[in-house]
Amino acid sequence: LEYRIEKDTAFCLCCYLFRHNFGKQSGGDTFVIEGFTNWNKKERLSSHIEVAISKQSKKVHDLYRRRLTSSIDCFRFLLKQGLAFRGHDESTNSANQGNFLELLKFLVEHNESINHIVLENTLENHQLIAPKIQKDIVNAAALETTNAIITDLGDELFVIIVDEARDISNKEQMAIALCYVNKKGSIGEHFFGMVHVKDTTTLSLKMAIDELFCKHGLSISRILGQGYDGASNMQGEFCGLKSWILKENSSAFYVHFVDTRWGSHYATLINLILMYSSIIDVLKIIKEDGSNVDQRAKANDLLHLLEDFDFAFTLHLMKNVLGISNELSQALQRKDQEIINVMNLGRSQRGGKAQAITTEHHYCVELFYTVVDMQLQELNDHFTETNTQLLLCMDCLNPTNLFSTFDNARLIEFAKFYPCEFSAINLVMLNNQLETYIIDMRNNIEFSSLKGIKNIYEKLVETRRHIVYPLVYLLLKLAMILPVATTTMERAFSAMKIVKNRLRNRMGDAWMNDCLVTYIEKDVFNKIDNELIIQQFQNMKSRGGQL
Repeated sequence: LEYRIEKDTAFCLCCYLFRHNFGKQSGGDTFVIEGFTNWNKKERLSSHIEVAISKQSKKVHDLYRRRLTSSIDCFRFLLKQGLAFRGHDESTNSANQGNFLELLKFLVEHNESINHIVLENTLENHQLIAPKIQKDIVNAAALETTNAIITDLGDELFVIIVDEARDISNKEQMAIALCYVNKKGSIGEHFFGMVHVKDTTTLSLKMAIDELFCKHGLSISRILGQGYDGASNMQGEFCGLKSWILKENSSAFYVHFVDTRWGSHYATLINLILMYSSIIDVLKIIKEDGSNVDQRAKANDLLHLLEDFDFAFTLHLMKNVLGISNELSQALQRKDQEIINVMNLGRSQRGGKAQAITTEHHYCVELFYTVVDMQLQELNDHFTETNTQLLLCMDCLNPTNLFSTFDNARLIEFAKFYPCEFSAINLVMLNNQLETYIIDMRNNIEFSSLKGIKNIYEKLVETRRHIVYPLVYLLLKLAMILPVATTTMERAFSAMKIVKNRLRNRMGDAWMNDCLVTYIEKDVFNKIDNELIIQQFQNMKSRGGQL
């Protein structure tokens, strides 16, 4: 403050030089033009300073929040599309500064309200465009997406699904997904994370899972089942991991995943048959008019192969064999699959070898039976003795035809597979509940037309009978989330090829995981409010701009 003796007044030099137009609140023009003379209320001096700082801070915070929100909106678009953020040359004179900066410039050009607060129109250290800032914001978005999944999971039991593949940099990446039934009765199957494992020993895999679970507050004791891809080149290590988890949780039953590529192979064979004549014509043209000798030679070799009788015979044979198992393959790949229907399809596929064909021994024994045996082996690996027993017990919960397959004794056997959830006392109580439950279900018209376990589960929640029959409800929940197929894993690795491609082959593991979580779980990410991402970003560390 400055004091003028002749007028006995006080002035605020800072407000005179730097003030914004705040009106007359707490002094306003008094401290700039008229001067403060109300010495009986000297507390107004402190009030003037506090209000000026508060007003300025509020405006700075508002500008910072709008600037941060603009960056987050750009990040959302790039993450959902699986696009790169940075460019080779991000200098001011560059014709292409990278996707993020170019998108932010596009947003500025079409939104005048943020034009004066971003990029060169703000302080250089407050632009929120630095690579480290980008990674922190994306990490905050990924954490909030994962937190939303964990919140939906709550304290429910879940199934862990694990698979591995190598990325474009030949680094071993282990993908983890969770399958569960939430409190609303909906099945959730979500990608949970991609973890780089330096080596593929059982101990390394187990430590990677423990570290991920610890980070998000999950426990192996809540694992209800575990599934791995039996076709993986890490099958032996996964078997060790399976055993290790079973030591800690005996109820975490293992299910071998069926090969989910059957369907794509079947579609490819059909397309090849339909376009066979066109393919032959094109190859003949290339054979005669190819641009170089190598191209013409390859076309000639392919022609000989495609026109060979063995190829044509095998093509139609595989089309017919895969056609038989196609329904099972499609059922296994659906997220909302009805496990009992899958089991029935599995039985029909394993009913015996296909009808004998009258052809040469070579085609009958060495080719046909070999193909059928391979498929039977895949099905037998998938539906092991333990898994088959589990599924047959689950079949007793099927509401079709007024619960015609209901069997009290088998359901008690099913419950015994999970001693942590069903103690000796609970088994007695379950037996009593089942007797009352089946009478109630068969006499209630609301339950007469239900077709699957998912339907009965949802109807119990809808009619609040899950409170009346809590142990039966738990049985249904256990049956709902038994792992069957690896489609989530296949989608995860397909996404990895999009996100970490040839041009982005040096991206770090944490950065790739954050991009994958938001890319794969778009539905969850879309529901995350920007404010949650902002708060997560602010809480990571001390920032130049604080809210």
